[in-house]
Amino acid sequence: MQTRGIQVPSNLIDELKIPQIIDITDSLPKRGKAGWDALNKPRDINALTDIGWHHTAEFVEDDVSPETHANNHIRAGEGGFPYHFYIKKGQIYQGNDILTFTYGIRSNNYQTVHCAVEGCYAPHEGREADELSDENLRAMIGLELTLRQFLPAYHKTNGHNYYVATLCPGYSMTKFREAVENVKNQLSYKESDSGRNERAYSIATYMLWLYNLAQGKDQYGKPVDEGLRIWAREKLLSAEEKVNEMKSAG
Repeated sequence: MQTRGIQVPSNLIDELKIPQIIDITDSLPKRGKAGWDALNKPRDINALTDIGWHHTAEFVEDDVSPETHANNHIRAGEGGFPYHFYIKKGQIYQGNDILTFTYGIRSNNYQTVHCAVEGCYAPHEGREADELSDENLRAMIGLELTLRQFLPAYHKTNGHNYYVATLCPGYSMTKFREAVENVKNQLSYKESDSGRNERAYSIATYMLWLYNLAQGKDQYGKPVDEGLRIWAREKLLSAEEKVNEMKSAG
């Protein structure tokens, strides 16, 4: 099973309007040549039952890089970047092979895939907590649902503070789980019979609107200017190749 270069399914990319995962594992600083692998043997994919969520505890406005995080952990005697996945400014990065045994949650590392969001979502040293941005939340949802599909023995998702007493991850896991379930339900509805009917109707309505514009009339039967008429005609013609393919397929 491929455990590097994990990709978000296209339906989640489209639904959440998020970019694809970027694998930065090889570019991150490591302790020695082997990094984490010098400290621990790789894990069994079937042992990975938990998804653990973290924050980096560095404020968003400080714009700390993943390379800096890796070096900080190396100085602490660890193997390098501690997270398997990391989110910053709405972009998901893979930072370790998913089988790599890193340290993120005391006594709960062997079974856990560690995911972190850049930011400090709890008050710290007199500074107010960051707020979880919409772009980061959408990326979190996409990663969460991707990992649930990917991990053959997936069982549960929790924040760091579920396992040990800590302020991490700071953001509400209850609200996060609700957001994940909402997206799951939306995707399920889209693939249901009712949802597919609704999508088909929406496509037909849009094509009819374009056709009427191309004929010089809006949805109310009123004349449109020549520029809009030509734009609508060209939009219809842009679908010609696909329509011809569908005709040929019968």
